[in-house]
Amino acid sequence: MNRQILAPAAKSVWSREQCDFTGDIYSSGKTIVSWRGADWLLKFKDESVNEVIGYQLAEFLELPLQPWLAVEIGEIEDNGIEKPHLGILVKMWDDKFDCCDLDFPRDSHPSLVGMALALNALNPHDPHWMRNAEKTQLRLVDLEFFGPAIVFSETTYWKDSVDGYLNAVRRNLCRSYEIAKPVEAIFCSTLARLVEVDLMGVVSFSGHSRAGEITEMAASFLKPAQKILSCFS
Repeated sequence: MNRQILAPAAKSVWSREQCDFTGDIYSSGKTIVSWRGADWLLKFKDESVNEVIGYQLAEFLELPLQPWLAVEIGEIEDNGIEKPHLGILVKMWDDKFDCCDLDFPRDSHPSLVGMALALNALNPHDPHWMRNAEKTQLRLVDLEFFGPAIVFSETTYWKDSVDGYLNAVRRNLCRSYEIAKPVEAIFCSTLARLVEVDLMGVVSFSGHSRAGEITEMAASFLKPAQKILSCFS
């Protein structure tokens, strides 16, 4: 089930004019805004590009997510110039929930845990599950470290090292595999899916004013990261 809410004309990223949510978007890196009669968590920081990548890869694997969308937001710099940026809105979950580590619900949801741990090989900082009170439903959250952070200014540049990220993928792949031993079969089959798919056919920033530039930067770390996975699988 596709949980990304696409912009008009099936674009991946909404413009601020198209997405008329209300709230103080500049108060912090995270804030609650209102849109279409519901509350949404707006995450608006350098890692938002990476979180969009994480959500799109999770959707490819059909992992459970809250409804979400990406939106281009102009951020005002100290010199008064507005620079394009990217934020992600995630719908607040109405159910009461707690948070747990990726491997915690392996007895109740082994397939989801195996898939999430395989995806986590590309994310050096572990995401978490939100779990409802009945412990029957999960939502994957905190997916903002798929790649080095991208900073928007007059030009777009890396905040962190691509080589540093790729080294972290190598370490995290081995760690994720060890954690996934109880669900090894689904972990390995999911890893194979991530190796075989055209990742740049999954990841899209269409609709953003710098879509081509962001896509090129994303490809520069996703493709070598995918090659690391292929050496393992």
